[in-house]
Amino acid sequence: MSITHYRCLLFIALALGSSAAWAQALVRATPVLSVGDALEGSTVMALNPVFTDGTGRPGSLVVLASGARVVWSDGAVLFNSSSVTNPVLVGGEASLGLGNGGRFAYSPSAAGNDAIYTQNGVLLAETQAIPGTAGLFSSFNSRPRMLPDGRAFWVGGYSSASGGATEGRILLRAGTQGPTVFETLLRSGDLVGGFAVNSVGIGFGVATSQNGSRIAALLILETGSTANDNVVSINGTIVAREGDPIASAPGENWQGFAGVAINNAGRTILAGDTSGATASDAFLASNGVLQVREGSSYDGESLDTPAAVRAVSINNRGEVVHVWNANNVRKVFFAVDGSRLDLSRLIARTGSPLDLNGDGVSDATLVDILGTFTSVSAVNLADDGFLYLHASYDQNGSTIESLLRIGLDSVFANGFEGN
Repeated sequence: MSITHYRCLLFIALALGSSAAWAQALVRATPVLSVGDALEGSTVMALNPVFTDGTGRPGSLVVLASGARVVWSDGAVLFNSSSVTNPVLVGGEASLGLGNGGRFAYSPSAAGNDAIYTQNGVLLAETQAIPGTAGLFSSFNSRPRMLPDGRAFWVGGYSSASGGATEGRILLRAGTQGPTVFETLLRSGDLVGGFAVNSVGIGFGVATSQNGSRIAALLILETGSTANDNVVSINGTIVAREGDPIASAPGENWQGFAGVAINNAGRTILAGDTSGATASDAFLASNGVLQVREGSSYDGESLDTPAAVRAVSINNRGEVVHVWNANNVRKVFFAVDGSRLDLSRLIARTGSPLDLNGDGVSDATLVDILGTFTSVSAVNLADDGFLYLHASYDQNGSTIESLLRIGLDSVFANGFEGN
């Protein structure tokens, strides 16, 4: 039988049992938006991961069958690209920035130029001069996000000539409320730890705290050696460097960095791998201390090799959600205390049963958690205790790709005890 593919947005309410039964716990889910549903004079064709504003209000960049992109937010449509005729807007990256009060930023092609587009129109487009810089022109714009106050930030490319080839990367931030002020937060050639940032040295997975005071970035520096040129920087200070010893893992060095997340308090969650044995080199660290390792077990669930972290999110309550691919099994964990990731509890995994109509009976089975650090992270943990996952499940032989909302406060209403 052929598998029919659908996509839908789900509202999830979890009712999970004891720790020992997590792997088979029933997940109650209610679809609220599906591919094929009427929306903005067209039908929904595809979804992208959820991002949240400062109040926890969710949003997603929805692809319509007409080819238009819609900025959807908690049941409302903030923007439809087909409503703009000049410039013509085409496509859009999966990344979306959401600010409070209906502000947004996404990255479409505007009149054929790679751009950042907000509720006010084009913020910056390829070939345009970059405000606040001397003689630099935009060559690309990517991975837009937004702070609650409406300031958008993204990684771009620059050239010394309009329309020229990319010569370096630049991390920009610009307001979308009142007079627009551009800030250059970092660019190729800037010194970090005494070394210049490489021409492609600003990674796309830049993370910022919700209040904008802390910026965590994965960088490549011009050290003269590929053995120590990758670093993790917070506000320009190196907190981890490829090749340096790891204090919490004697005999091992930092080797690779996959992704990073940071909250207002500065709690930093880092994923990557070490120079140790390949059966245990993948890690998740809190403020530089390795606490979750490939090959180990947490809440009775083993991170069987080969294992790697696919996504991570931390909120301002200090709670952390991390998603692993362990020997082709997806596993989602929750830690109530970001300083004790080793006490993480399992939320769901490949094979978890889903209750889609609230009757207490399994209607579907979780298949996959989508998105990775190299594309767009599929996990978002808001301060209100709701978790959003980009996932797929099997229902009667059909694969349905969805956005899942999980109420962690209700899951742990009787208290959280990591084991």
